[in-house]
Amino acid sequence: MITDKKLYPSYNNPFLIQTKRPLPDEMAVIGAGHIGPDIAYYLRTGLPEKKLYLVDVVEAPLKKAEARFKSYAEKGIKYKKMTPEQADAVLSNIVYTTDYSQIKNCGLVIEAATENLTLKKKIFAELEQIVGKDTILTSNTSGIPADQIFND
Repeated sequence: MITDKKLYPSYNNPFLIQTKRPLPDEMAVIGAGHIGPDIAYYLRTGLPEKKLYLVDVVEAPLKKAEARFKSYAEKGIKYKKMTPEQADAVLSNIVYTTDYSQIKNCGLVIEAATENLTLKKKIFAELEQIVGKDTILTSNTSGIPADQIFND
């Protein structure tokens, strides 16, 4: 067996890439509906020591997301994908909020709201007023071209 050959030579785990810019200590995901919680949970499993905000305009999806995270962690423990200590780390340091002002110190914000161009433009306009100029703002849209979201 050849051990020095990479199985997937074109694949890079983004959490293993060393950059000149440090990873932010605080991150946010906007939208607690369908995909937002999964993005947030992925961030938590890769960076459990960082603070994460999950933001939505309605409280109910935030409560569902919190229950979803607990379910994911319980499954992880059950199937021995993580220890109870790892699960505790993943589930801690998460702020579920409807208050956008709480994310003012985030260095990364991922928008995952409803697929509605007007709504997305409104969210980004608000984010630009709240976060710092060095914050990375991005969208997880599946059907709206980026130039329509980010260009006036």
